[in-house]
Formats: sequence, C-alpha cells, structure tokens
Amino acid sequence: MNILDYVIIAIYLSGVIIIGLRCKSKTQTTSDYIVAGRKMGLSIFIGTYMATSIGGGVLNGWIGTVYESGFALLPSMFAIYIATILIGLFLAERVNLFSGLTAPEVLGQAYGKSAQAYGGFCSFLYLLGTGPALQTVTFATVINVVTGLPFVYGAVFSTIVILLFTYFSGFWGVAVTDYVQFIIMGLGVAAAAFYVFKNVGGWDGIVTTVPHNHLTIPSDMTTIIRLIFTTSLSAFIDGNRYQRFYACKDAKTAKKGTLLSIIPAHTFFMMILLLGTCAYVLLPNITPDSVFSTLLLQYLPTGLRGIVFAALLAAILSTSDSYLLVAATNFSNDIYKNLMNPSADDKTMLRITKRTTLVLGISGLAMALWMQSIMSIWNLAAAAYIGGCFIPMLYAFFSKKGKKSSLAANISMIVGSVTAIIIEIQGASIFGLPGAAVGTLLNFILFFGITALDKKASSRSLTDIK
Repeated sequence: MNILDYVIIAIYLSGVIIIGLRCKSKTQTTSDYIVAGRKMGLSIFIGTYMATSIGGGVLNGWIGTVYESGFALLPSMFAIYIATILIGLFLAERVNLFSGLTAPEVLGQAYGKSAQAYGGFCSFLYLLGTGPALQTVTFATVINVVTGLPFVYGAVFSTIVILLFTYFSGFWGVAVTDYVQFIIMGLGVAAAAFYVFKNVGGWDGIVTTVPHNHLTIPSDMTTIIRLIFTTSLSAFIDGNRYQRFYACKDAKTAKKGTLLSIIPAHTFFMMILLLGTCAYVLLPNITPDSVFSTLLLQYLPTGLRGIVFAALLAAILSTSDSYLLVAATNFSNDIYKNLMNPSADDKTMLRITKRTTLVLGISGLAMALWMQSIMSIWNLAAAAYIGGCFIPMLYAFFSKKGKKSSLAANISMIVGSVTAIIIEIQGASIFGLPGAAVGTLLNFILFFGITALDKKASSRSLTDIK
C-alpha cells in the first residue's frame, strides 16, 4: 500500500463517520433512532437495502466461496432473485403497513408475548452473528491483509468504531452512509473486476486455466441447500429488511424499491463470480476470506486501491452497525418492553436500545474471535433464526382466516431452532439436509400438527394484526 492509499482511507472513513454523526440531530425519539421516523424515500431505501444486503461480509465471504468451491453459489443467487421478487410483490407492502419496529412483533400480535420474546431472541442471535460478529471477522481480515496487523487488533478497532457510530447516529446515520457507500462500493468493485479480468488474460485466460469442474455447479446438495437457506430464505424474515420496510414513507416505496434492487444485485453477483474465478488463477493457496482484499492489494493502481479499500471498510462498518441496531431493538422491544417493562416510555426505550448496542458490540467481538470464519458464522446464525421463525412468521402474514395457535408457535420455534443449532455446531446433516433445513421441516410438522389439534387456537387475519 502506498502512503496515498492510506491517506485516502483515513479521509474517507473520517468523512463517513462525520456524516453519520451529523444525523444525530434527527434522532429525537425511538422511532427516529430505529426506523428513521418512517420517512425514507426510494433512492435512500435502495441504497441502504443494497448496502446491507451486499456489504463487506457478502463480498469477502462470497468471493472466497467462489474461489474455493467454484459456482456453488449459483443456485443461491437464483433463489435470491426469486425471493426478492416474491418479497417485493407480496411481502414488502404488508410489512410497511404493519408499522412495527421489529420482525418478531408479527409473532407477538399473532401468537402472544412469549412467541414474540422467543422470536426476538432468535432474531437477536441471527443479527448478532451476521452483523457485528461476521463483519468484525471481515474487517479484521482486511486490516490483516493490508497492514499485517494481527487479526485481534483489527477486530477490536472495528468494534470500537461500530459502537461509537451506531450509539450516536441511529438509523438515519446508517441509511445516509449506506447510500453513499453503496454507490462508491459499486464503482470500486466494478473497477476491481476490470483490472483483475485484464490481468488474468480475459475469458481465454480463465477457460484455459480454470478446471472445468470449478466452472460447474457442484453436486453436493447438502452444501447447496445450506447456502440457499443461509443466503436467500432468511430474507423473508430478516429483521434488517423489515426495518427498512418499516422506515419507508409508504407501502409503494417499499415494494418498488425491493423490485428495483434486483438490477444492482444481479450486477454485483456477476462481479462476485468473476472476481472469485479470476482469483483462482491469480492467487493459488490463499485463505478464502482474504481473497478479495488480496486482489485489491495486488492488482489495483495506487489511489484507486485506497478508494476501493476505504469503501470496502466503510461498507463493512455500515452493514455491522445496521444489524447491531436491529438486534438491540430485538432486546429492547421484543424482550424488555414485551415482558419486563410493558409501560416503558419512549425515553426509556431509547436509552435501553442504545445501551444494548454496547453489550452486543462486545458480544459480537467475542463471537468473531471464537469462530474467525465468515461463512461458518453466517450458517450458524441463519440456522437458529430460520429454523425457529420462518414458518410461523410467514403464516401469520399470509394466512387469511387461518387458526393461530400460541402453543403451536412456541413449541415449533423452540424445537426448530434448537435442532438447527445443534446440527450446525456438530457439522452434521440428516438425510443430506443441513441444520437449517431440518429445523424448518420439524417446525413445519409441529406447527401445523399442533395448530390442528389446539382447541384454543383463534382465527385472525392480517387486517386484525395491524
């Protein structure tokens, strides 16, 4: 790295932090802090939606996956397209009209306080893993590649910056900086893809060097199913996306923005496949999580390298603070106010949410130092949330006059999430299915089986749960 690159990185990161902190003046209430006062327009929505969906963790993790496993991600990418279309057409407007603060509030309205609390706990774990923990691993890896500093130093520095930024700025700061970083990150990744593609010798260089089996979809269905559950099905109940739907000024903005996001998402996916494949040729025998950073370090010119690295680090930070904020809201809204202090006023809720961000940041650091693998953290976090909440949450949104059973929701969520976590931790599979799939299947069987037998179940439609 040239001194100019370091100067650019320092200036860029300082600017992002200043922009975020200037948004503090817009944060006067809990609604301002968590959902930007429900005033978000289309362009800001698309920017923050994409910056969070495809942040530093996705870039580093997915490029490393392509480098290591070839086109194993292709089924997941197609599943994301389908999921995004379905969410845009059928879910985004419903979530916006629900006007909550968290995703598990849906469970609370449909099945009762205990269901909301446990759903909040599962969402809390998911966001802790995919936010502070996963992004801390990514940030520390980038710092290690660029400067040679030990992983733990980068992890601690990342945590400190994330906590300071999130604590003071809230969602307005997150959204505005996401918007800026999404634009710069897109241009930076495109530039990186151009230079790397040129250095590998174009398509001829790829075809003549990369083995055929690396350019085909692997036949390991367990891996494919795990990736689909981790990267696409989680989008249907992802509290981070729900937060953005809640923050939109109206339902049309949520719907239109979600559908339009497919265009930049597809562009990023193609560049991810290209960068990971080129890295297979240019960087033999390297740790997957450090592939993207090493490509930037070795193949981008001075100046541009600093800009892209700065944007990458900023994207990592913005993704992490967004997930951190939603996870803190899971505790303050779904657990604290729901069970511990139902009469908590706005001032108390704002204080509890801010304090929880501090605890979560430290917890994310501990999780990152324990696992130190992007995809491992992502798989475990997604298994807990999907296995527990996917079935009952979507049923609550889309059932018309269907019976809602609190007993069924609570039992199925506990069994589904615990089963998924145990299988993932043990690295096992049942009938070729990963933990998230097994947990979801058990959840489905128990949820509908108990609902059919529960005489206390009530019939409520979405219009009744606003």
